[in-house]
Amino acid sequence: MAPPSERSEPRPEPLSTVPFPRDPDFVGRNEILDQLHEKASIAGSKVALFGLGGVGKTQLAAEYCHQIRQQSANTWVFWVHASNAARCEESLRDLADRAKIPGRLDRNANIFQVVGNWLEDEKIGKWILVLDNVDDDKLFRNPSVIGTTGNIDTQSDSDTQSDTDPQSDTDPQSDPPMQPPPLRYLLGNSNGTIIITSRHKGVVLEIVKHQNIIKVPPMNPTEALGLIQKKLSTPEEHTRMAQLAQELEFMPLAIIQATAYIVQRSSRSVSEYLLKIQRSDRQAVKVLRKEAGLLNRDWEAKNSILLTWQISFDYIRRIRPSATDLLSLMSFF
Repeated sequence: MAPPSERSEPRPEPLSTVPFPRDPDFVGRNEILDQLHEKASIAGSKVALFGLGGVGKTQLAAEYCHQIRQQSANTWVFWVHASNAARCEESLRDLADRAKIPGRLDRNANIFQVVGNWLEDEKIGKWILVLDNVDDDKLFRNPSVIGTTGNIDTQSDSDTQSDTDPQSDTDPQSDPPMQPPPLRYLLGNSNGTIIITSRHKGVVLEIVKHQNIIKVPPMNPTEALGLIQKKLSTPEEHTRMAQLAQELEFMPLAIIQATAYIVQRSSRSVSEYLLKIQRSDRQAVKVLRKEAGLLNRDWEAKNSILLTWQISFDYIRRIRPSATDLLSLMSFF
């Protein structure tokens, strides 16, 4: 039962917890947004935006959420940073506080279960839940434990194995009880719509039906050129801007990073930037590793296309070392 302080709270009107303001420079991606609207319009659906790091998955999800709130102010829109258990729990506690979810003040409660149970209540109305950056399958695969302060900790495979190992010296009665994987409390819900962003197809295939996975490619040339034009405060030669878009392989994060570099150095132009990255591979790496301060990205996310891709490479190295060996070999040819 909820404490008296919670029972006396009036339920707020449906709100949005999207942490980013609407991006006035957002351009194109209409085909992907149309797919997202279509697939997410069915209550109980789970939809995934899948693609390389820096391709614009989070920005697409955020734009979709802003569009939904503009169309329907009666729809709850919740945003959860799901890169790891700690960030996920932090987002859910903030969500629960803002929505005044009963049971949230019990710090010994499983906040994943508290929020999951609340979302099952049809009386709350329509809702959309975005799980951003679900790149680690531990959140929905590995069991979890609740610490003395109510914090959630997912168990590693070795931890799970030791719990069942008869040779283990650990007294099972002294350990906190095991709980289902944290995201299971949310993913089993069928009342609202869940949108997942991830760079790993193997992860989303365990959560989302294949037909509900939307692959996010780089921008097309027109979209990339439009983004460059919006980001640059001074007019530039059309041919040079198109060349820059192509040089950056039409990747949104790389384009935003490059234009921020140019704008911050007012003496620089697109032509000078192109000369820098075309001079040598070493020079290109040096420039493309510089991070741009972006307000419309999570503070934990890397704002450099090379650093973002490094995270993807490190993940592949961890789960499939043979694949990284092959990629490393291919880089010599």
